[in-house]
Amino acid sequence: MKIGDMFPSRTTMAAGVGCAIFIPLAIFSFYRWGVGHHDPVQEQGRLAQLYLPINAPGVGYKD
Repeated sequence: MKIGDMFPSRTTMAAGVGCAIFIPLAIFSFYRWGVGHHDPVQEQGRLAQLYLPINAPGVGYKD
């Protein structure tokens, strides 16, 4: 048995390092996207709720 047989191959090491770097990076990126995307979606929902009372036929502000 050689000493090299006791350690994983270079491909296995590269895959492990890649996972250690890219999985947290993907989680962080998805979190930042969610934080940045939350406010516009919330405001669009609020706008939709306010649109109907203003523009309703016979009741709204425009009439």
